[in-house]
Amino acid sequence: MRDIRDSLARLPRRFAPLLRRRLSLGALSIASLALAAGIPAMAAMGPAPTPSRAPSAQPLLADAADPMAGVATEMLGSLPSAGAPGYTLVFLRITMQPGAHIPAHSHPGDVVVVVQSGKFGTAFVRGQGTVTRAAAGATPATETLKAGDAAVLLPGDSLAYGGSAGHTMSNAGDTPLVLLVSALLADGQPGFAFDH
Repeated sequence: MRDIRDSLARLPRRFAPLLRRRLSLGALSIASLALAAGIPAMAAMGPAPTPSRAPSAQPLLADAADPMAGVATEMLGSLPSAGAPGYTLVFLRITMQPGAHIPAHSHPGDVVVVVQSGKFGTAFVRGQGTVTRAAAGATPATETLKAGDAAVLLPGDSLAYGGSAGHTMSNAGDTPLVLLVSALLADGQPGFAFDH
């Protein structure tokens, strides 16, 4: 617990109250790992769901107070990039509860998302992304999503996009959505930059 408090003490003042107020112990551990790995941006990626946000019949709609309602982000690994100084390669697992929706946002770098389980809904508000559909025994099919386009991705499908792209994310199914995410993110930037 002392390590967590020490990590919180090193945070910029604007992040400390958010983390103290909203993150569960598990998320604090993730934030501590991110800080220890030199990734302050990942500490601000968003709070983990609390027990009061367990799946229910009501959708877990994001709002300005909590744009990550019903979403848990888990740091699986990270490495400062030797090939892109000032960037860190991160590997994450994002779990979205049924009804969870993350409003329009962008990231400070390139991102590849793979659907591990569930149905991933996304809509692009600017820029573009490339969807690769999983194919059993055949060449995977690709499609480009541009601003105004939306898609639902299934297990094995992937989405790749750059930092200038903006999109929404949602769980389009009735079971938890699990995404594996690899991202090359600019150091010192928040992992999610929400549109206003």
